Amino acid sequence: MINVGIGDTNSRKNQKLLSEINSNNTISIKLTKHLNELNAFTKEFLSQQAPILMNYSNTANEEIDQLQNVFQEVYSLYQVDKSKVKKLPSLAQLKSLRTNLGDFQTNKVDPLSISLTNFINYYTLIGINQELSTTLIYRTIVNYNQINYWTDLQESNLLKLVYGIQILPIEIWNLSQGILLQSKEKLKLSNYDRFLAIAKSSFVDFVKDSVRLTNPINFLQKKESMREVIGRIIYSPVQMINKRITAKIELINKQLEINYEQLGLLMKNLPIDILQNEKFTKEIEFESNLKILEKISDLELLISSNSINQRINTLTDRINKMSQYHEHLLATQKPGILIRYWPMLLILIKYGPLQSINLFQNRKLICQWIQHNLIDTIIGFWTNWVITPLTNMFGILRNDEMNELSITSKESLKSDLDSLERMVIDYAVDYNKTDESDELKLQIHNAVNQGDLTILMSNYEQDLKNPIKSLVKGSLVRALLIQIQKTKVDGGLAINGIDKLLKSQQLVFGVVSISPSIFIIYQLYNQLISKRNERGLIINGENVKFICLKSLNNIEKLIIKKDDNLIDDGKIFIEIINLIIQSEKVIPKQLKSEWISDLNALNEDATSTDDKLKNINRIWNLYGAYFR
Repeated sequence: MINVGIGDTNSRKNQKLLSEINSNNTISIKLTKHLNELNAFTKEFLSQQAPILMNYSNTANEEIDQLQNVFQEVYSLYQVDKSKVKKLPSLAQLKSLRTNLGDFQTNKVDPLSISLTNFINYYTLIGINQELSTTLIYRTIVNYNQINYWTDLQESNLLKLVYGIQILPIEIWNLSQGILLQSKEKLKLSNYDRFLAIAKSSFVDFVKDSVRLTNPINFLQKKESMREVIGRIIYSPVQMINKRITAKIELINKQLEINYEQLGLLMKNLPIDILQNEKFTKEIEFESNLKILEKISDLELLISSNSINQRINTLTDRINKMSQYHEHLLATQKPGILIRYWPMLLILIKYGPLQSINLFQNRKLICQWIQHNLIDTIIGFWTNWVITPLTNMFGILRNDEMNELSITSKESLKSDLDSLERMVIDYAVDYNKTDESDELKLQIHNAVNQGDLTILMSNYEQDLKNPIKSLVKGSLVRALLIQIQKTKVDGGLAINGIDKLLKSQQLVFGVVSISPSIFIIYQLYNQLISKRNERGLIINGENVKFICLKSLNNIEKLIIKKDDNLIDDGKIFIEIINLIIQSEKVIPKQLKSEWISDLNALNEDATSTDDKLKNINRIWNLYGAYFR
């Protein structure tokens, strides 16, 4: 639910929240529309009727002047930014203006004073209805926050234990104060021994109350072991905490039911039909709306017999105080910041100074560790695994020779072939007794390029028949060395083929080499973007999109099972407000006005349940994608 503080309606955060609530809920929209109609009606009425009414006025000029001044100031206040109800004047302003009227009593036969009084009262009632609805909405939102907090505590034994530690000092203080108060009442501190006895007795009573929660008689009846009994006694503090939490949740639920009913009652009784049904030249009672306002503000039996002006003045004062003070919310509020975090503060006081000194003394080592393990790692990754592969791949695309992928040099194979060719030529000249002619060179050149060494192998086979003689003569050794050179050339040819294959797939290797770093950067970018997009969209550890889905689902369920009662009307009204506020960062700005209009249409009494369900289905189809 929306996160607000208790009683701090003037804080910037809560003012912004209340401003959004006032500009988007059904009550405010209806009052805004009717206010514009009232302004137009007032302007037309005064332009046509005022000159005539002045001629028939029998009231003293001083009273008329006073009434006219108040009316002009009230009317001018309601002309500011007529499109937004959030710009309505505060009840404090209206109260100060109405104070100027004093105990003015409307002259029953003076049409001008009647008309001006009607307009003043009507404008004031609009302001009262707006302020009261805002107050009820605010209280309901605070109660929702509170019940979420206590429900989370109730569902976790660990959180209960933490809560028990948090409130332990307060409980000890309250216990000691109770013992002291009881002792003062009984002994008036006259007998020290009796004081200690009663203090001890009070403490024993407290322990008995704690143990009573474990029902020791039942332990005996159930024949539980001593271990189970001790376990239950140890667990009794958690049961005490659970009992307190349950009581707070029940109290909040009761208050929520009251708020729902009051909101439903207020929605169905807004003063928006008076322009059609009443004539402003006669005194308007505003009775139906006044009774509702008095009932909600607990003034029904106190002021119902007073005059209309007095009743409105009393309502203005009462609701103005209601909007500023929320004492009843304090009983169920979560513990304050100091209470919740005193254990952490105590640990910080205990170990903070020593650890701060250690950090200061080891600051150079810490900086070196950060430099080596974080900064240098990031720079190395960026330089070696992002910039360098990208530079190489751009070089491949440009076909730069410096960036060609190769496992052997270009001239290595050529030099080996030339060497083999010269060795074969020399061998042929020396042992075949042939002249070193160009024809022989060309023949041997072609044979070597094709891998044909027949001219060598024929002599080699002959040498093997007389190996000793051939070894002494040296022809066998030369043939072996030439064959080794041939093997080297064959290896060079194989490597050259692999080299050509690599070059043909050089771009593929470049893409593969850059892919891991691109993948890592892409994932980091997505995480950063998602975190940035979700900033402010997490409430109590829960994604706002899920909250919106739950709220929209709750609205649909309430409409389906809705009984014609005020509580269900109030629940739907609050769920719609919650959904509008929570979806602010989810729904695009271009669709915001349609989104608000579609949701507020679910609050219209004139719309049938079937039509509302069709509207819900259309909302799911149109806006559902933004919540998934």
